[in-house]
Amino acid sequence: MAQHIYDECNIGADDANVVLQFTEHPVGRTVRGTYMLVYPIKQFTDGHTDPWAMYTCNLTDDTVHSTFVGGGMIDSH
Repeated sequence: MAQHIYDECNIGADDANVVLQFTEHPVGRTVRGTYMLVYPIKQFTDGHTDPWAMYTCNLTDDTVHSTFVGGGMIDSH
């Protein structure tokens, strides 16, 4: 399941110019009919890091058959 979530969230990570850090236990919850996760950012595509940056990822649900709905970077300094 963790690999599926990682793969689906990476669909939007390139557009947000971030590289996600794989995690076995991503934090998520159902919000307005979609499954929303806060996913750790490993680094930005230009190579810099920001310990405050977070990436939100919305999937259709919390199953292994979920698909990417949208996402983006939040809270960076």
